Amino acid sequence: MTASKSKTFSKVLRCVAIIAVIYVVASFIATKIIYDFCFERYDPDSSGSIENSIPCSFSCGENTLRGYLVNPEQNEKDAIVVIAAGYRALCSVYSPIIDSFASSGFGVFIFDCTGSAQSEGDSAVGFAQEVLDLDAALTYIEENDSFGYSDILLFGHSRGGLAVCCMERYGHSISAVVSVNGINSPMEGTMLPAVNYVGNFAYSNYPILKLYQVFLFGADVMSYDAAEFLSTTDTPSLIIHSSDDELVSSERFSIISHRDEIQSENVEFEDSFKGSSDGSHLGVLFGEDGGANSELMATVTAFYDKAIIN
Repeated sequence: MTASKSKTFSKVLRCVAIIAVIYVVASFIATKIIYDFCFERYDPDSSGSIENSIPCSFSCGENTLRGYLVNPEQNEKDAIVVIAAGYRALCSVYSPIIDSFASSGFGVFIFDCTGSAQSEGDSAVGFAQEVLDLDAALTYIEENDSFGYSDILLFGHSRGGLAVCCMERYGHSISAVVSVNGINSPMEGTMLPAVNYVGNFAYSNYPILKLYQVFLFGADVMSYDAAEFLSTTDTPSLIIHSSDDELVSSERFSIISHRDEIQSENVEFEDSFKGSSDGSHLGVLFGEDGGANSELMATVTAFYDKAIIN
């Protein structure tokens, strides 16, 4: 290669490198702007607080989160159900579920996630944040003598459905886990709306999108995978997914879409329930009268009863 050709080739390489750097930087900035907008702080008109509950506060990182304890003294089963709500779902949305658990003799604890309602936080951060929030809530319950329940039971919906499946990772003593319409991993939850908007083209930005979340949460948390954890779990776990969920499909992104990977004898699946009205992602929890889905709650309660008896 002559000296002139070598110089030309070097210039081309430099141009390509500069263009690549500009593209990556621009893509990262655009990703950050869009991502931060999607997970901006959620301050609804209603506080979402729970009637006839005892307000509690606990810390998650630098933020103080608000929790609500229901039925602390009248519970007959010496067990508490900790509810991990879906993304941007107010605690009050789950009031019929809370009432159902309380009437069945359980104590109940639910909380506002980071960056929403009565909890602190400049933003909701991402799908992985509820894993950290739930870990903090369980640590608070375990370290607070005023709780004193023999059994802790987890009930997670949507984003919370992922969180409840990750808690063994943190060493918490959990008697049973129920996940309803849960997403399988933080990245699958993140990709779900992106794919819905632009199709599989969304995967062209996958590396940068994941890199940004690694900066936010760390590589370990971003590697969490509910199906992987469930495959080795010692905790009785029930994975429920409504057959007509139009938001989190049973075929993709959800925990149940990975059911073939989960071989643990401690895990059960239920996909026969349908939503009461609209798209069933949230509606599956409720009946036509607006109360809790009695059939679903009977299944969940029976699952918990079996776990705490054994």
